[in-house]
Amino acid sequence: LSLIKLQPYTEVPTHRHPHEQVGIVLEGEVLLWIGSEKRLLKSGDCFIIPSNIDHGACTKASYSLIADIFSPIREEFIY
Repeated sequence: LSLIKLQPYTEVPTHRHPHEQVGIVLEGEVLLWIGSEKRLLKSGDCFIIPSNIDHGACTKASYSLIADIFSPIREEFIY
């Protein structure tokens, strides 16, 4: 489990990884794109990103706090 705080007007460029990703927006709003689909997610909204699918996100005027879970666990998170 990781907590990500995105500052206002932050963009997470389109990328992909071999991990399935599940998340919940805890605070704020974030525009999330998964493949060709875009959605504005608000506090309480959840998302699922299958492995090896292009995705990214951006915030507008407010920050966003997101809880992310990756499966299998990302190697850089193991300590």
